[in-house]
Parts: sequence; structure tokens; C-alpha cells
Amino acid sequence: MDFCRKVKGLDDEIQKAREEVQNLGLINTLSDYETLRSAKPQSKSQREYLKYFKEAFNSLLMHNARTKMQRFLTRRVKESVVEKRNAGQVATHC
Repeated sequence: MDFCRKVKGLDDEIQKAREEVQNLGLINTLSDYETLRSAKPQSKSQREYLKYFKEAFNSLLMHNARTKMQRFLTRRVKESVVEKRNAGQVATHC
């Protein structure tokens, strides 16, 4: 039984780490978009590109996607905190 608990604990940690890496990737992507959104174009072609990008980024669809992503990330952070609190509770069988 002790072996099963250790294996389950390791598996839980691996799964949590995978999710955290994915969430970090999403946050970094949002940060990249925010940086691009605030960029100052140097040429006409850059201005046209940024205008197009800003229109797409500011669209209702993107707004909804960002809102849902932020809610998801907030929920996952809260769940992660609860999981850490409950880390001492382990299944009694494999």
C-alpha cells in the first residue's frame, strides 16, 4: 500500500506540473499578444499589419476568448491551491 501511495503521489505531481506548464504557456502567449498590441510601427507595412492585428485582437470573439481563458486560469490556480492543501490525503488502494 505504501508503494501505491508513493506512485500515485508521483503521478499526481507529474500531472499537476504538466498543467502548470501549459498554463504558463497560455500566460506567455497572452503577454506576447499584449506586447504586439502596444507596439509602435516604424513603416507603412507595419502600420497596416498592426492595424489588422489590433482589429482582430479587439474583436468580440477575442475578448470572449481572453475572458474565458482568464477565468479558466483563475479557477486552475484556485484548484491547485486546494490540491496542495489536500496533498496529505492519498487513496488507500491502487
